Amino acid sequence: MDGCVVPTSASEREALVDFYHATQGDWWRITHNWLVGDPCINHWYGITCNTRGNIISFHMFENRVDGLLPDSFGNLIYLKHLTIANDGREHEYIDNPHRNTIHLWNKNVFDKLSNLEEINMQHLGMQGALTGSLSNLFRLRYLNLGYNMLTGPLTDDAQWVYLQQLEYIELMSNRISGPLPTRWSSLAKLEYVDMGYNNFTGPMLIYEAAQDLKGVDYSDNQFEGDYPIKYFQKDIFTKLEYVNANFNLKVVVPEFCIRYALCFKKTLNEAKFGNFYTYVAKGLESTLYNISNDYNSSEIDY
Repeated sequence: MDGCVVPTSASEREALVDFYHATQGDWWRITHNWLVGDPCINHWYGITCNTRGNIISFHMFENRVDGLLPDSFGNLIYLKHLTIANDGREHEYIDNPHRNTIHLWNKNVFDKLSNLEEINMQHLGMQGALTGSLSNLFRLRYLNLGYNMLTGPLTDDAQWVYLQQLEYIELMSNRISGPLPTRWSSLAKLEYVDMGYNNFTGPMLIYEAAQDLKGVDYSDNQFEGDYPIKYFQKDIFTKLEYVNANFNLKVVVPEFCIRYALCFKKTLNEAKFGNFYTYVAKGLESTLYNISNDYNSSEIDY
C-alpha cells in the first residue's frame, strides 16, 4: 500500500540500512532510492508499507544481493511477505549474473518475525539448520526454502504445533536428514508438500488432517517402509492430484508410480497399481527389483 505519509520507525529503517551494508548494496542491480530519506515515503525499491508506515513486504528477486541477514532484520516486526530468491537458472548451468546469495539461515531473525505469512528464499545457496527457528511464525502460510544447502534434522518439537496456517512447504533439494516431524500430520491446511532430493529417513508421513492436500513429493531420499497407498483411497484426500515417492531405496513402489514418476490419483483410478518393486543399490546406482510375489499389499478401495 504505497502513498504512505507516515514515517517508518527508526528500528525498521535501521534494519534496512543494515541489510544494505551486509549484502553489498552498492553492487545491487537496482537500488532505487535506498538510503535516501524514509523507506516508505521515498519508496525504496522492493519495500511496501502500510498507511501507518510499517514495512509489510520485502521483495528482492535476482538483485545481486550477497551476504548475510543481519540480526537487526528482525526489527521488521510487521513484515508479512519476504522474498529474497532466484529463478534457479544456475541449477541448469545457465549463468545468472543477477543472482542473490544469502549464505546462512539466521535463526535470530525469524524468531522475531511473527507476522510473516510468506517466506520465499529459494535458490540462494543458504546453509544452516531450521531447528527451533519457526515456532513464532504462527501466521505462516507459505514456506519455500527449496534449492539451498540447509541441513537437519527437522526435530519433532513443539515449533510445528504453532504453524497451523501452513498451506505450502517446499524444502526440495537441500541436505536435510532424519525423520519428518510427526506433528506435520496435524497441519489441517496443507495443500502441497515437497521434500524431494534430501536425506530424510524413516517412514513417509500421511497428513491425516490435511483433507485439501493436492500434492506430495518424497522422491530421492532415504525413506523406509510402505508406499503411502492411503493417499489413493476414494473417500479421503479427495483433492489430491499426485504423490511422488520414487527413488527411496527401502520403499516398496507400485509399478504404475514408477512408470509415470508422478503417481496421479485420477489416472490411477483407471490403471490400478500393477506389480510392486523396490530399489536395490548396486554400487553408486540403483536398480528395480520386482517383489510382487513376496509382497502382500493391503487391499484398498481406490
